[in-house]
Amino acid sequence: MPNLYRWVALTLTEELIFSQTQEAFREATENPGNPHMGGVSLIVARLVEERDPRRRSLQFALTNAVKCVAFTQNMRSTSTGTMITNCSGHLRAEMELLRPRLVVTQGRHPRQTLLSLLGDPPPSAQFNEDRSRCEVFVCRELVVVTTPHPARCKGLRWKHGVTLPASFERALLTARDKIIEIRQRP
Repeated sequence: MPNLYRWVALTLTEELIFSQTQEAFREATENPGNPHMGGVSLIVARLVEERDPRRRSLQFALTNAVKCVAFTQNMRSTSTGTMITNCSGHLRAEMELLRPRLVVTQGRHPRQTLLSLLGDPPPSAQFNEDRSRCEVFVCRELVVVTTPHPARCKGLRWKHGVTLPASFERALLTARDKIIEIRQRP
């Protein structure tokens, strides 16, 4: 697997943009009404042992694999191959800067982009239930959980419920176990 972790220096402008983006993402997860963020809120609630949504939201960073989209007259947008390729360097830099222990992807192209950056590892576990497919990958000291994008998976209505599909629950429990295993390594 390629070594993603090295020192990354951000300009003051980049730090400000990243900070403002994180604040907006955190506010959205604290008040989940958006179907995109409702799934994130439930996933983070399962992974972070903190009941207060504000304090919980401070324990993670959220980003998009693609930082821009083509303008459309509606809410639908499709990222082009060029957009995905051009933004993968930004995702790599964020990974190098943040050094996460766990990454959760939502959707096909974020999954493909991240796993490509990690050298395309094989899955450690797969869960195919409830019209959703989740996978868990372990790459050195990083655990990756891939999930379908909530807006693209029929039947997953985050803002109307407080439960995750069974495949998500099983994948997140597996990810927790993998993180514990990694921490116990000599």
